[in-house]
Amino acid sequence: MPDAVLSMANRRVTVLCTGDLHLGRYPARVPTDEESLSVRHVWSRIVDRALEMEVDLVALTGDVIDRANRYFEALGPFQSGIRRLGEAGIDVVAVSGNHDFDVFTSAADVADDDRFRLLGRGGRWESLRLRGDYGEIRVVGWSYPTQHVLRSPVGDLQLQPDDEVLTIGLLHADLDAPSSRYAPVTSSELGAAGVDLWLLGHIHAARSMELGGTAVALYPGSPQALHPGETGTHGPWIVEVEMGKAPRFRQLPLATVAYRTVEVDLEGVEGDEEFRSAVPLQVLEDLRRVVEGSEGLARVVYRLRYTGRTELHRRLEELSQGLVEDWEEHYDGVVATVDEVESQTAPPIDLEELAGGEDPPALLARALLAIRDGGDDGEAGRLLARVRKALEEVYRGNAYRPLLRGGDSPEEIGDEQVRRVAWEEGLKLLDALREQRAGRGGGGGRER
Repeated sequence: MPDAVLSMANRRVTVLCTGDLHLGRYPARVPTDEESLSVRHVWSRIVDRALEMEVDLVALTGDVIDRANRYFEALGPFQSGIRRLGEAGIDVVAVSGNHDFDVFTSAADVADDDRFRLLGRGGRWESLRLRGDYGEIRVVGWSYPTQHVLRSPVGDLQLQPDDEVLTIGLLHADLDAPSSRYAPVTSSELGAAGVDLWLLGHIHAARSMELGGTAVALYPGSPQALHPGETGTHGPWIVEVEMGKAPRFRQLPLATVAYRTVEVDLEGVEGDEEFRSAVPLQVLEDLRRVVEGSEGLARVVYRLRYTGRTELHRRLEELSQGLVEDWEEHYDGVVATVDEVESQTAPPIDLEELAGGEDPPALLARALLAIRDGGDDGEAGRLLARVRKALEEVYRGNAYRPLLRGGDSPEEIGDEQVRRVAWEEGLKLLDALREQRAGRGGGGGRER
């Protein structure tokens, strides 16, 4: 590293920040034989961009390697990236997280590069001074000693005040989540720690936060989306920071996989042919927007949420089977597929009018209206309770267990899931009751 120390006022520091790469893991619901979709490919693209932009520093905020059993799969790509950055004279600083607490130390030792430093081994804060054309900065970091850390490590950070040097902190932690098992920290203690810029890991969705005074924090999120729940834009961040000035953040949308949840309006769609054209057209419209705002996107995985009133309400699962199993859309080199559909449609029935009666369809209509409007008492509450119990029994069933996705368990059945199932099944039942009543010659609710 150059010995000359220049004033921080001479030039801003440019940091490329990323975390939660989970090298060794593969994005869900995509072909595993396509190298362009892998996390290691995105890591290589991140290194490419750091070299192109000639950044001053690369910061890695933990969970760089997914788990111990994927260590050797991750080691080669990690080493290669560190070597390329070091040869270009770019410093790399990192901390470990809860996933790689037991393997990142080994990876750091194998990397053996003078410009790479894993900070805070063994759960002890470490401070590092870096010098370059930008002047001098101080980087502090703390790494996980065990998989679970139940208390905040920030109380152990003892920084000597230095108004002449910019201080950057690296930490893998759960912000403002006091019951977390993953180093729970508060915004107030981060703001009072004497650190100008906190770069955080653990949360896969990117966000920045003001911590009071001039202190700010950034979760860069995961650079590659890994699961359908990880929607939104993914990629590393460029942070430009100068002493006494607010940092400037800019995301580089380098992820090659995107997960999208899109509402598809089926209002008034009546026939199979109309359905087969309405759904792909609406997905393609969204795909065009996504591709135009990305860099190198290769695959988009959709979850569709049907809305509106349609005569096809009860047949949507049947009509969507081929869409989920076989459909692909290609646009500007990007492939789109559908992973899952859910229906929030309604049969063309006026629920408000039907709810005015006293027969079973009217009772069900009132419960559905209450569920739609967020109510959870009376008949709606009883219906929601029955649905939750049924879901828990299904989840506990041995026959269903092999099909669980993402570690689902009865404890993870959320209120929104219960409401969605109650709404969908309730409308199917109401439609069946309406048909039964019509078959007996009775009147039904007014159709639209």
